[in-house]
Amino acid sequence: MLIRAAAYRGRRAQDPQIRFHIGQRQVIADIDQYLPRRVDASLDGYIERMEKELNGEPYLLVVEHAQVASRQIWKTSARFLASLYEATGALPGGVDVEVFVGRYPSTMPGIHRERSGVFVSMVQGAKDILVWPPDAAGLPLGTARYQQSTGSARRLRCQPGRLVYWPAMHWHVGESPQSTAGLHLAVLAEPPTIQDLLARARGDLDAEVAPGISPGWSGFGPHELGLPPTFDSAVQSVLSAYGDSAAVRDKLIAAWLRRRTGLGFTTLPPSRNVVLRADQTVTRDGVHPIILASRDSATSWLAADGRVGYARSSASLIRLVGWLNSGETISVRAALDLAAGPLEREVLTKFLALLANWRAVEISGEAEQPSAGRLPAVSA
Repeated sequence: MLIRAAAYRGRRAQDPQIRFHIGQRQVIADIDQYLPRRVDASLDGYIERMEKELNGEPYLLVVEHAQVASRQIWKTSARFLASLYEATGALPGGVDVEVFVGRYPSTMPGIHRERSGVFVSMVQGAKDILVWPPDAAGLPLGTARYQQSTGSARRLRCQPGRLVYWPAMHWHVGESPQSTAGLHLAVLAEPPTIQDLLARARGDLDAEVAPGISPGWSGFGPHELGLPPTFDSAVQSVLSAYGDSAAVRDKLIAAWLRRRTGLGFTTLPPSRNVVLRADQTVTRDGVHPIILASRDSATSWLAADGRVGYARSSASLIRLVGWLNSGETISVRAALDLAAGPLEREVLTKFLALLANWRAVEISGEAEQPSAGRLPAVSA
């Protein structure tokens, strides 16, 4: 995962973002020499190389959007979050996985805080997180010299097999005197706003037409949009300001379905381009059930694993989604045989190709090159 993150870092805002620190100094230029390589062969190999190349100086590698480089990390985090949302009844404003690897007396820039609550799961080694309440006064911020304040901190021991959490806006600093590697799951507890959902499509909205919403997480079925109760009233204020109600509503619903099926993640593992054969089988491989919900009198929304599309509505599509959501494996040929005619068969073909490209289904015996008898791919 670290090698993939290093290879694809920073090309786009949603790609893995990497920082590297030596002591309390962040490396800006020539960072490549400090990143994981294939020749390291393992996490231990990377740590050993860093210890030798840095002559024992403290160092810290931080990878943001780590879930983009590993679908397994995304799925594991999403499963945990699904249970968390059911318990709390709310979908957060955003989620991200960060990786911390290194040996450092304290995290840069010393005592700090974020708007997100953080869950820590250690992969290797043990470290401490010192935590102070939000109203703690007189803390030395922006410096590594905070030792006189450690007596008032709560010390959280992070080690393999133990899940550690501290809430949003709590002051904290990490200490890792020995080499460690851990995953930090940052969860923004504040619910998304209409402005958040429209940001990708419309840019910034005026504050007076960007009301907050409180998305519920109450077990909506796979054929329900599951819109928050306050969604429709909030939409009206946006529509009155920007017009084109159908287009705006579509963008809002699409953004909501991405957030819902992506379990709060806004950056996801990349899609792929695959070609299906009629003799292959597919099995749902996501965390949230595939969504198939009415869009208008002729079409339905399709959503899975944080991605959204729409297709012509049909009874065979409903049956196929129900089959996939049951967790059973289905052959591509049997899936297409659900169609009542050529038009429905075309819809099912494109739907399966979308799910395959979104990585929402596991495919048996994936093919590398198209040939006769294979189904056409659809770009995700």
